Amino acid sequence: MKKISLSIVTVIISILLIGPIQANPADKESKYRCEEGSLYAVQLIFGLSSDDGKGVSEQQWDKFVKISIDSRFPGSTTIDGLGRYYDNARKKEVVEKAKIVTLIIECNETSDNAIKKTVVEYKHQFKQKSVLRIDSVGQVIFYE
Repeated sequence: MKKISLSIVTVIISILLIGPIQANPADKESKYRCEEGSLYAVQLIFGLSSDDGKGVSEQQWDKFVKISIDSRFPGSTTIDGLGRYYDNARKKEVVEKAKIVTLIIECNETSDNAIKKTVVEYKHQFKQKSVLRIDSVGQVIFYE
């Protein structure tokens, strides 16, 4: 009986000293990456290739931006890019056109959910495997 009690006390002390154990540090949400209410930059990199070879046209992209980005965020900057990655399934390097969208947003759950919804819509609409998200926490200044 004393061994069980000692084990329980050891576990409780460990949790208090170390903190709660998380299954995967990558699962942390943006509220852990930035100070609540501060502004920060988010880049979303959207690949334009598709398995059917047609890809995402400029007209399809423009429509997506109007419906899924412009309606959710007060402003964005889009740059044309060229992405490269190694496809393990096909055992080869893939090069594809991409759109790099930069958003300056407030760090809060509403903004984070808007980004996630935008990504899910893009992946579903254009049958994409992923969209890359890069958060840049730092000082955001608008010179007026």
